[in-house]
Amino acid sequence: MEKCRFSIIVPVYNVETYLGSCVNSLMNQDYDNYEILLINDGSTDESGRICDYFSSICSKIKVFHCKNKGVSAARNYGVSQAQGEYLIFVDSDDRVESDLCSHIDAVLKKTGDVDVVAYNGWEENQMDKTGKTIKETGRKDLTVQDGHDYLLDCYRKEDLEVVVWLYCLRREYVEQQKLQFIEGIYHEDVEFVPRALLAAEKIVETKRCLYHYRVRPGSISTHNNKQKNVKDLFYVLELQNALANQQQPELRKWMKNSILNSGLSMIMEAQMYRPEYRKLFHKSFLLGKAATGRNHIRAILCAISVPFYCKINSYYKSRRK
Repeated sequence: MEKCRFSIIVPVYNVETYLGSCVNSLMNQDYDNYEILLINDGSTDESGRICDYFSSICSKIKVFHCKNKGVSAARNYGVSQAQGEYLIFVDSDDRVESDLCSHIDAVLKKTGDVDVVAYNGWEENQMDKTGKTIKETGRKDLTVQDGHDYLLDCYRKEDLEVVVWLYCLRREYVEQQKLQFIEGIYHEDVEFVPRALLAAEKIVETKRCLYHYRVRPGSISTHNNKQKNVKDLFYVLELQNALANQQQPELRKWMKNSILNSGLSMIMEAQMYRPEYRKLFHKSFLLGKAATGRNHIRAILCAISVPFYCKINSYYKSRRK
């Protein structure tokens, strides 16, 4: 019997409006050797019943009903149940191209087995009906690198995407490295992706856009109360900083620069001079991480005054529009 090539892992929680579009895109692949794992994470709407319906009409779909523990726990459980040689992660309010599996399979046939395949996607904003390519890369299509060199290239060009749904991972590699998502936090991908890529012996990148990411009202990334967002991101960035300290000087420098970028972006996004955020951010975070002149200036401005930094950022953003 032929081994299952791909396991597509989909954590599901209260997405009855979008789930059908997601699962239909997975069922309509122009490729046959794959399975779909729908992990119902204790949904309280009709999502669980929708999962069961799709399972009844498609033999590729396996449904697991779990207590609500969050997206990380659902993904970890999906990995434990997967049978495929490679793991693909899809969020249940997104959708994929019909050649997602066939294109990745074609890449693997050209390069041989690798630990990670990286690909591109589109961001589709449901609030203003805009769409854009998530990442434009200057690297050559189908170039194979190890994790160190791939990350160094990405960090230098500031184009590392820390979202697991833009990567296909070899299941045996994930198991050997004991890679799991930290449970109970937001920004779990920000912690997981660099750690998963760093240990890889072979990573190949394809420029093809294969994934459609939906930005929608009410999602974790768009809700107004960002206290948990802020707290968890800075927790994750401290973990990243500890990982950076273990690397060779050049990678350490650029990894810390990326950590600074993430922190400054959150400071701006959440307007962290507001009283509810003051205890969640310490200005010592800004020290010793900038690798570019621009980031040195940004860090200094933020250290002097967070409100002033946010005001200056808002001004330049408005001028660029």
